[in-house]
This record gives sequence, structure tokens and C-alpha cells, in this order.
Amino acid sequence: MGLICDTCVTGRLGNRITMAANVLAFAREVGHLAILPALAPHAELFAGSSRLLVSTQGSTPRTGGGIVQRFALKQAHRASSLLRSQPWLQRVLESTPGVRVWPEYPSYRNMLPQHPNAAPTPCFCTLVVGYQYRCVDLVNRHAGWLRQYFTPQDRWRRIIHEKTGLALDRNSSTEAWVGVHIRKGDYRAWRGGKYFFEDDAYAASMARLEQLLHPRRTRFVLCSDEPIVASAYEAFDWRPGPGSVTLDYLSLFGCHYLISTTSSFSRTASFLSNTPCYVLSQDRRLEALDDLVIEGLY
Repeated sequence: MGLICDTCVTGRLGNRITMAANVLAFAREVGHLAILPALAPHAELFAGSSRLLVSTQGSTPRTGGGIVQRFALKQAHRASSLLRSQPWLQRVLESTPGVRVWPEYPSYRNMLPQHPNAAPTPCFCTLVVGYQYRCVDLVNRHAGWLRQYFTPQDRWRRIIHEKTGLALDRNSSTEAWVGVHIRKGDYRAWRGGKYFFEDDAYAASMARLEQLLHPRRTRFVLCSDEPIVASAYEAFDWRPGPGSVTLDYLSLFGCHYLISTTSSFSRTASFLSNTPCYVLSQDRRLEALDDLVIEGLY
């Protein structure tokens, strides 16, 4: 059995979860252990991530802790620092027997068996560099297993219920809960404002979705990176998210539908909670429920 380790300990919540899910999917495919230091700041959020040393064999994720995990995480952080500060080290590692370095945008298929019954290429340790790598088909193949790992812990569900009224089990709710992720901030300038939308765009999509869900009662949870302009949403039955990045994020897991601009924050929530999402666009509008889809971790 080999070991796969992400060595990137930077990035926002959505990027870190995207990275961890891809590492886990690859490890699951080849039967390796996985070390996930990128999730360390958020280790208490999910059922699986309370332990960041993960055995990917079996029908459910199994995790290790204690001294072994602390040692593994310490070495992963050390590798991350060295690989970022000493670029030459990556070249050395790439020529070291038993060690594989997985750079950003890799041809990861070269690391998989070329035939269905063939064994993976022997490798003691795979180090993942950066957080832009993807193995989308493997993530989709192991989606059910990943969703078990990223199930929010019950204590956070209870806190979110107390703060927002979201049902502890969305399947038991007779109302339609819609999570709205409003991202402004850096999006005003990033890529020329391509993914920035004013409140009226979010409100228009909310109104249309409310029409599509009628006569079911629709309630909205608004999660924003800026103070919410209440007057822009006075026509709706809404409440703000819990107020922290992590609890706002987990609130999206408890909704039946999501509305968002393009963002790894909402994309990962949609995929991991199996929740249909409508992504705002400059050139189209929400017309039908079929416009809401489960997003992928691309």
C-alpha cells in the first residue's frame, strides 16, 4: 500500500475541499492511504475529516489518529514548506525511486494501471503540489464514498438549526429551503467582474425559483461575504446564514436547492451534499428546475 499526500496548505475553504476530494478519489482508486493537511484548519467540520490520515479501502472511509496522524501531518507540512521554498527539491524527488511528485494539471492517468486488471505502478509516496490538479472522472466514480467522508458532523447541524431554522434532516422538511451564496468582495475586479452580480440578479433568480416551486413554501438562507442589503430581499421569506465562513458553508448542505455565482465554495457544497444548484450567468436566466444541476468538482 502506498501513500498520497497533498503538500499545499494554502487556499480558501472551497479550494482546500476541492483539493482534498481529488486526493481522496485518486487514493481510493489505487488503494493508497491519504494524508490531508490542507483540511487541518477545518478538521472538525465533517464526519471523516476529524482524522486526516485516511484509509481509502473498504466501503466507508476509515481514519487514523493519535501519534501516527500527528507525525504524518508534521511531515506533510515540512514537505510543503520545502517544496515551495526549494524548487530544485521537486526535481530531485522526481528522480527518487519510490517517490512520485504530482504537479498541478498532471497527466494523472499515467499513474493508473493501463489495463483493468493490472496493478498500480509501485510507488511508496505520491506528493501533490499545488491545488489546481483535478481527476474529475475519479471523483465522480467515488462520489458516494466522498460524500460519506464530507458529511457534516451532527453538532454543527444542530447549531445551524438553532441559528437559521434549517431542518436537522432536510428530507423531513415539507418546506423548500434554498441556500443563496452571495459573493461580492474580490469578484468585483477578478476576471473583469465576469462573476460579479448585484443583489437584483440574485433576487431575480430567487423569485423565479419560488415560482417554480409553488405551491411548496420556499424559505431562503442567504450567505454573503459582505453585509446583506436587507431591502433588496424584502419580498422573500429569508434569514441570514450563521455568520461564519464554515457554518455558512455547512448551511448549504442542509438546503434542497442552491443559487450562487461561479465559486468553489458553492460548487463543492452542491457536489458533496448532492444538492442541485443554479449558477448565475451574464447571458442566461433561470427558466426551469432543470436549470439547477449537481455541480462537479472541476
